[in-house]
Amino acid sequence: MNFKLFNEDILKANLAVSSLIITSYELLQNTVINKIRDLLCVDFEFKDGEAKLIENEEYCKLKNQRHDELNGNKNLYVSSCKWLFDEQCISQADYLDLQEVRLYRNKLAHELPLFIVDDSYSIDISIFEKLQLLIIKIEKWWVINFEIPINPEYDKLQISDEDVSSGIIILMQHLASMVNAEISKLRDLKN
Repeated sequence: MNFKLFNEDILKANLAVSSLIITSYELLQNTVINKIRDLLCVDFEFKDGEAKLIENEEYCKLKNQRHDELNGNKNLYVSSCKWLFDEQCISQADYLDLQEVRLYRNKLAHELPLFIVDDSYSIDISIFEKLQLLIIKIEKWWVINFEIPINPEYDKLQISDEDVSSGIIILMQHLASMVNAEISKLRDLKN
């Protein structure tokens, strides 16, 4: 018998956890890609009343990088992860976790019906935990290395890593509490 399919509460909880993981990945992807783009592309042009970033040579090179592990294909997320590694924002293990998270997100998003109804598929909560840690690490690195140094209000302050936060970190912590609540519901339902 397919327990997940016929238990409405389990079905709802699995849908909720899946959507929170996919949403968290989108936050991670935006953090990884957009912050680098915003740093490297500092010029704007206005067309039809809208401001558009001008992609400089360094950013175009990053964007057009081909990857052996992707059969020579381009992938801005992978290129951006390598940039973060080269800038010592992340470790080699973090880089590998970022790739694992990307692959898992793709599988979850493209095979979602199996994850929510098939008993032989289960949602890997450790992926969400990796997502959370990676977002926090990368966001803090940006704040410490770019946002604090350019803001004169922080010139004479001693700021520890623990004191650093961002809107994305706060949102991620909120999503984490939602995921934990759904996981708790799932555990209760299965017992």
